[in-house]
Amino acid sequence: MQIDQDIVKTECYSKDGKIVDQWLHTQIYEGNPSTVEVDKSLGNGTNFRPDIVMIVLDSVSSTQARRSLPRTLSYLETQMGGMHFHHLNKVGENTSPNAYAMLLGWRIYSANRKAVNAKDLRPDHDKICSGWRDKDPVIFREYEKIGIPKFLLHWSCEASHDLPNPLYHTDQDYLNFFQKNKAILDNAFLFVMGDHGPRFGTPSKAELNKREINNPLLHISLPKFLRNHTQLIKNLQENSIRLLTQFDVHATLVDLLKVR
Repeated sequence: MQIDQDIVKTECYSKDGKIVDQWLHTQIYEGNPSTVEVDKSLGNGTNFRPDIVMIVLDSVSSTQARRSLPRTLSYLETQMGGMHFHHLNKVGENTSPNAYAMLLGWRIYSANRKAVNAKDLRPDHDKICSGWRDKDPVIFREYEKIGIPKFLLHWSCEASHDLPNPLYHTDQDYLNFFQKNKAILDNAFLFVMGDHGPRFGTPSKAELNKREINNPLLHISLPKFLRNHTQLIKNLQENSIRLLTQFDVHATLVDLLKVR
């Protein structure tokens, strides 16, 4: 059944008419063609610009993803040229500071830097819940201005936010998704990542989690036409073992605005 809406609410009722379950389903319904003027001067000899696809797995760490999604990550690496970035470090305790850093390049909390003998950092913005954010320079708005065909941001919480174990059961589903959509994703910059590591449940109290909570997942696949670009691959390999933060993810997205 095709539904021509972006958001669909479903409800399940018991025989006596009580709601027993409900859910909001989201999709991108493509109706009328975009009116955005597209610059078709991509430097690979074709007339398209690569899409941006960001799949964020809430509360998933780098090493946790290796344990929980082995088939998915293996497929991304062997079939889609994916690269695992081992040392992405969170910039705040929960989603908000990491999302603002990733999508706007903003620091929303102060930072104490006495340990490195440096001046403390003040927040760029500290009234993050005081009004609508429609006019803020969110990164996908910048892509819209230059005519990137699609910028997809999917933020998944259900399988990983409260407990880490359900994530194991999604490995085959994610693998199926990437296999089914490989032709589309071969024309995209693909980010599979976390915002921070696991914060809840029994495993969060383990000694290992003192490291994992600070080290969210980051896995990047390039469009197919760039996977043999020697210098670009060299840069990615070097950065894959360096200390990074969500501000570096934002800087990367800003850099990709320049891809023609």
